[in-house]
Amino acid sequence: MLQVKTTCPELTVDEVAELMEDSRIILIDVNPRRRWASGHLPGAINLDPNEFTADDLPPSKLTTLIFYCNDTNSHASRYAAQKAARFGYTDVFTMPAGIRGWLAARKPVAAG
Repeated sequence: MLQVKTTCPELTVDEVAELMEDSRIILIDVNPRRRWASGHLPGAINLDPNEFTADDLPPSKLTTLIFYCNDTNSHASRYAAQKAARFGYTDVFTMPAGIRGWLAARKPVAAG
C-alpha cells in the first residue's frame, strides 16, 4: 500500500536560498495572486492552494517542490505541500518562514 506523507520537511530561508542555485527545483508561492505580484522569490510560480491540480505541477514526480506562503502563521504552504504529496510527488518541502521571513533575511525578490 502506498504511504502518503502527512507532513513535509521544512526548510529555512537560508536552505532555500542555497537550493535555488539548482535549476531543477520548483518554488511555489501559494499566497494570493496580488501578494505574489508585489514580491516573491525569484523564479517562483504562483498557485492557488485550493485550486491547483497535478496538471499544474511538473510531469516528473521526482521534481523537488518547495512551497511557501506568507509567514509561520499561515498554513497554506503545508496544505499545498501535502496535496502535492498526495498527487505522488516524493520530494516536497515547505518554507514556513514564508515571504515575510525571506524579506526579513534581506533575500532577493522578484515582482510582477
